[in-house]
Amino acid sequence: MLNYGRPLATAIAAVATALMSGTGFAAESKGALYGDLRLSLDWADDNSAARGPTWAATDNNSIWGVKASTARGGLTVFGAYERFIDSDDPSIPGVPVEFTRQAYLGLTSFCGTIKFGRHSTAYADAGRKIDPFYNTVASGAGGLASAGSILRGGNSHGTSSPFNADFLGSAIVANHLAYQSPSFLGFSANAALFLDETQTADQDHDYGGGLEFNGSGVTAGVQFLDANGANGATWGTDVEALRAYAGYAHSRFGASASWERLDRAGGAGNADFLMVSGWYGVLEHTRIAASFGLENESGTEGDSLRVGVFHDVVENFTVWAAARRYNERVAANPDADVATVGVSYKFSLGFVPPQ
Repeated sequence: MLNYGRPLATAIAAVATALMSGTGFAAESKGALYGDLRLSLDWADDNSAARGPTWAATDNNSIWGVKASTARGGLTVFGAYERFIDSDDPSIPGVPVEFTRQAYLGLTSFCGTIKFGRHSTAYADAGRKIDPFYNTVASGAGGLASAGSILRGGNSHGTSSPFNADFLGSAIVANHLAYQSPSFLGFSANAALFLDETQTADQDHDYGGGLEFNGSGVTAGVQFLDANGANGATWGTDVEALRAYAGYAHSRFGASASWERLDRAGGAGNADFLMVSGWYGVLEHTRIAASFGLENESGTEGDSLRVGVFHDVVENFTVWAAARRYNERVAANPDADVATVGVSYKFSLGFVPPQ
C-alpha cells in the first residue's frame, strides 16, 4: 500500500520551511503550552453486575498539549501534539495503551484549511460543542466502574460512542486527511479521508463530509461518515453514520439538539440517538444546564437525564455539581444514578518560537 502520510507531512514541512526562510514577507510565529485539568469526586447507585465503587475520585480525561503556527504571505502552517495526562487507565490494567490524543499538521489559506494526522472528526466536533456535560462523570450510561476511563471517551448518552468517544471510539482518528472550506454567507463545507493502513486483504478507506451554517447565534448542519473498516476495530465494519444538529446561543442562554442514525451492515440493524440540551446563565458567572438522551438499538438503549450547575470562579477555572439518571431498556445496562462535583482549569502559556 502507498504510504500517504509521510509524503503529505513532508510536503507540509517543506511549505513551513519556505515560509520561515523566504524573503519579502514578515513571518509571524507563535505557540502555546496548554492543558485542561478535570478532576471530580463522584457517587453512584448502580445495579449492574460490574457495578464498581460507590464513591470515586475521577480524572475526567485531563489533557495537555503544545501547539504552534507560523504565518507569511497569506499562508499559515500550524501543528499540535496533545496527550492524556492520566497514564494508568483503570479499565485495562497491564495493557499497553497509546495515550497520544492528537498529533497533526495543517495549512490554512484563502482556499480553506487542510489538516493531516491524528485529530478529531467534524462529525464528533459537531456533537461536542452542544454537549454541556462532555467529559464529566454525568455524561455516559452506567455507574462509576468506567467513569474515569478513557474507554468511555466523555461523550454523553444520546450520542453514539462508536463515532463520538475519543479513545476506542472514532471521534479522534489517525491517518486523517481533512479539508474545511472558507465560509460563504455563513455556510462552510468539510470533507475527510481516513486512510486504511491495516494491510489486510479487504483493505478499504473511510470517508466523511458535511455542511454547516453559522450566523446570528444559529448553528445548524449535517455530517456523514462511511466507515468501511479502514482501521479495524476502531471503526467497526461497514457502518454509515448520519448526524443532523442545530442550536441557538445567546449571551445568557442556549439550546441545541443532535440526532444520529447508524446503519449497520450484515443484519445488525440500525441504531438511533437523540440528545437535547440547554443552558441558562442565572448569574454573570453561573449557569445551569440540562440534557436529555435517548437511544434505540444501541447497546445502551434507554433514556437519560442530566442536570447541573457550573460556576466560573475566575477566568478558565470552573467548578460544577451535576447528576444523571439513566433508565435502561436492556438487562446488561441496569438503571444507574450518578452525582458528581468537580473542577476544571484550562491554561495556555504562550510563547514565540526562535527565528
